Amino acid sequence: MMFLTNHISNWVFLRWLLALSLLSSANAFAATDCVEASRILKQLEGSAVTAKDDDRLKEYDKAIEYCPKMAEAHYNKGVYLLRVMEVDSAIDAYKAAIAIRENWRFSSALATAFLEKGDDQQAEKNFEEAIRLGGKDPSIYQGLSIIRRRNEDFNEALEMLRKAENLDGGNIITLFNTAAVYELQGDIDSAIVYYQKTLEQAPEHVPALLHLGLALQKRGRAGESISPLKRAALSNTQNPQIFRGLGLAYEQLGDLDLAEEMLRKAVVLDQGNAQSLINLGIVLIRKEQPGLAKEFLLNAIESDSKNAKAYNALGWAEIELGRYEDAEETLSKAIEINPRYAEARNNLGVLYQRLGKIERAKEEFSVALQLDPSLKEARSNLEMMK
Repeated sequence: MMFLTNHISNWVFLRWLLALSLLSSANAFAATDCVEASRILKQLEGSAVTAKDDDRLKEYDKAIEYCPKMAEAHYNKGVYLLRVMEVDSAIDAYKAAIAIRENWRFSSALATAFLEKGDDQQAEKNFEEAIRLGGKDPSIYQGLSIIRRRNEDFNEALEMLRKAENLDGGNIITLFNTAAVYELQGDIDSAIVYYQKTLEQAPEHVPALLHLGLALQKRGRAGESISPLKRAALSNTQNPQIFRGLGLAYEQLGDLDLAEEMLRKAVVLDQGNAQSLINLGIVLIRKEQPGLAKEFLLNAIESDSKNAKAYNALGWAEIELGRYEDAEETLSKAIEINPRYAEARNNLGVLYQRLGKIERAKEEFSVALQLDPSLKEARSNLEMMK
């Protein structure tokens, strides 16, 4: 009996030992599989992402299959999917990573994906979660600033960007976005300062060069705007906005030939863009080519039938062509679209002056000045009629 008991005990022990051996073997296989998953991720990390690649996606899935509980495998898959704009799939991958392990980077990445999707509420929730988990990265506050900016809460957007700047004062994204928010607020001088700060960190940053040039023009500094715009054009020869900016700068400086050259480039690069067509039309009127200007301005109206500036410029061209009846109809259309359009009122006054309708001309010049007291042309025209 004692033998039987010992035999049974030994048998149970052997089963336990065998189970332990099998478990250890399974863990060894699991460890080996996770090493293989890490190797795959390392290999993928060294290759550039240019476009969606099914083979690359299969490699991420293979890594996850090897080691399902490796949070980084799910996270890296999400990073790749977001880069190729598979936003919903990226969200699923990030959520899978977070389900395995909480990490501020995972939450921040998930927030970024929701931001890309336009779900600001979920984005904000996950950015805040990233902060709770100890995240101290400028990208978190940059993301929160975008949400505030979308809600037109510019002061709060700037506050988020200040926090980002405190974490990394030389971060290009923070500096450029701060400039952009200041410009949206109408604080052009502060915007200029931050565009310049961006360029101190990245001298060939084309968007900063472009927007610095345009901001300088808004402050009446056309001469200073040419240098950054030219530098932008050297790096990006296909951006119509750059050549449009150069055209406006040269026009303000009175170099109409160069203005025409730059604006023609803008029109070619961005065919159908109403603003480029209008600007070119205005330059041609100033060069005493109203007939040619009219062609471009009609194209602008065809592109944007509700553009008051296009009708105003066309009305000006028709005045210069002596087509007064057409001009009155066209300028009236501009005012119908924008009743507070001071320049159209001034041009209508010029038309009535040429028609000998002096009182109506005075009335239009007066209305133009009421709408825009800084409009020098209207003030000069009115004073000449006294």
